Amino acid sequence: MVIATLRVNRVNCRRGYAGGSHRTGGQPTLACSYTGSRDWRSYSLDDAEDTAKSLNAQLPEAMDMLASALRSGFSFLRGLQLIASQMHPPISEEFSQVIEEVQFGASVSEALDNLIGRTKDYDLELVVSAVQTQLEIGGNLAEILDNIGGMIRERVKLSGEIAAATTEGRMSAGILLALPFGVAFLMSITNPGYMDPLFTTRLGNILLVIGGGLMGLGAIVIKKLVTIDI
Repeated sequence: MVIATLRVNRVNCRRGYAGGSHRTGGQPTLACSYTGSRDWRSYSLDDAEDTAKSLNAQLPEAMDMLASALRSGFSFLRGLQLIASQMHPPISEEFSQVIEEVQFGASVSEALDNLIGRTKDYDLELVVSAVQTQLEIGGNLAEILDNIGGMIRERVKLSGEIAAATTEGRMSAGILLALPFGVAFLMSITNPGYMDPLFTTRLGNILLVIGGGLMGLGAIVIKKLVTIDI
């Protein structure tokens, strides 16, 4: 499956007055046009997953940078601009889009909600919830971001340890699932016709269905065993 996205590089807006000038009582108007090249980019699901992992790995550093900016007296949007200018994609691109949406009239809360809708990242959702709560009722946002950044850093570290610990299980699952097909291929070469009853008789077809079902069930069980949510 391939996901295609369209990006428009720039939006140009020009303000004018209909029915005369501003001195003669003309009505103000705003005309916008899209310019620049349109960049079509295609992402496979694997690319999207890699992007999500990269974004999650960059979050702790981004939270540290944002917290430091807030302690230095910068505004929240200025902190986002620092992240967008000093960090690498994908997180710089996502925060740049948040800034652009705010500049074109969206509220900070709406732009952050759109960010969550694009990324579908649980850790980033925690950050956005903290920011939106601080915007509504106040609080020490820098300290909150430090705590969330530390928690995310521990989650990323634990995820790496779990992935390393379950590598053997995933390899075993791949070998066990590939083994019947490998044996069948070798038997068809060394002894042609030996496996024909599986495909030409009713009993053989039933055995194939049963075997395929058991293989699928085994794959599901192994996947459940090696998949650990944190």
